[in-house]
Amino acid sequence: MKCKAIMTMTTMAMLTAGAAPAYAQEETPQGWSGDTGLGFVVTTGNTETETINAKATLIYGAAPWKHTGKLDLLKGSDNDETNADRLSLSGKSERDLSAASYVFGLVNYEDDEFSGYDYRASESLGYGRRLVQNESVTLNAEAGLGARQDKVSGTGESESDGIVRLAGLLEWRISPSAKFTQELETESGGGLTVTRSLSALSAQIVGNLAAKFGVRVTYTSDVPPGIDETDTETSTTLVYEF
Repeated sequence: MKCKAIMTMTTMAMLTAGAAPAYAQEETPQGWSGDTGLGFVVTTGNTETETINAKATLIYGAAPWKHTGKLDLLKGSDNDETNADRLSLSGKSERDLSAASYVFGLVNYEDDEFSGYDYRASESLGYGRRLVQNESVTLNAEAGLGARQDKVSGTGESESDGIVRLAGLLEWRISPSAKFTQELETESGGGLTVTRSLSALSAQIVGNLAAKFGVRVTYTSDVPPGIDETDTETSTTLVYEF
């Protein structure tokens, strides 16, 4: 039910954004850009805690290429006992084929002590299409094939499967100082489906400093005993953009 709710909310957001008036297409920024943030996070599911989250995104554009690296670190403790410990890394390269289409390569790695897995990694290659692109709204759809590797905690059992990856990426500039973003991706293969949703609303405070409110939901269709299928994180973050 939670997974269906995520899909419904995302669809509504994309339809609403798609109704925005069209403007002239913007060129992809060239050179270095990115952001870094530090925030307070409330988690539910396999970890229920209040803790600190650190994030960073680094982008390098050199037409027709665009390279993006992301880091997400979540750590927390309660009475000197660790109750949240996750490191997520990703790297993505895109090459434009035209103004409306591109190909990409993506690598994801996640080490979450409370997920039931020692680690989970995936690699995929695929095709992306810019369905909407103007000054107000950007909406991309992606499809690709790849592989996934993971190791179950405790048993040390390792698995490797082929996967199909589908994703939707939305950015809606509500005003010059506020924007809404939605990332939704699913990786399915080997009888296991992992779906991730990240919704965020950010508003500029002053200069390059912004406040961001985000909700991250991860759904795993098959988990080890004692592990919840759905994890949620709600965060409020101060972000510096450059």
